[in-house]
Amino acid sequence: DLWDAVDTAFASRHLHDVCVTGTVIKLAPGRWYTYGELAAFGDDGQAAASLGFSIHHTLMAGIRNELAATGAALAEGVELRVSGILESDRRYGRLRLAVQTVDPRIGHSAHAAERQRLLDELHRTGLLTRQQRLTVAEVPERIGLISSHTSAGHADLWHTLRNGGYQGIIIEDDVPMSGPRTPELLAASLQRLHNHNDVDVIVIARGGGARADLSTWDHPAIAHAIATCATPVWTALGH
Repeated sequence: DLWDAVDTAFASRHLHDVCVTGTVIKLAPGRWYTYGELAAFGDDGQAAASLGFSIHHTLMAGIRNELAATGAALAEGVELRVSGILESDRRYGRLRLAVQTVDPRIGHSAHAAERQRLLDELHRTGLLTRQQRLTVAEVPERIGLISSHTSAGHADLWHTLRNGGYQGIIIEDDVPMSGPRTPELLAASLQRLHNHNDVDVIVIARGGGARADLSTWDHPAIAHAIATCATPVWTALGH
């Protein structure tokens, strides 16, 4: 049948050590396999192409350790180069890469380079220090809080404010603190709080995590949204 022909074609081309670089999306850990996709994104921020992958549970510990050694983790939004066997996924009618090894250096070095380019741009345009020129009252009367209601950072901030005797108004906006949509949702939240709630300061709070979990916060959309916000923005990210 068709898939037999596909598998035969793969075997004839010796596709047993295929290397693919992409951004991890749709990660779904399971008991026996961890599934996900490696995506390439277009200028509009949408996935232009993707390839499914699977990692057998017997390989996961070694891959996690290798990633951890560079401060990375297998998480959505991380760019990785993986190698493995290209095979047919007959159940879903598509191709899939059975991952054998992961090269974490690709994602780490690429992310560092992107971050430096962003910092250079913000410095060149004067946006890097724009927030520093805004003033905040010694005790803000109205605080805009952007956080996920289920995050440790949200709970920690509420605990600190209430135990410190803060009596002002806190206006919350519930935004996921990780995932591919975080940059656009956070940028919209900043604009919403600035436009409609007359807050004195906006606080963005989330708990800690691995370096890979926090890499979303180097996204240009977040940096520009904070830098151009006319309301002072304070961040409380990780530890």
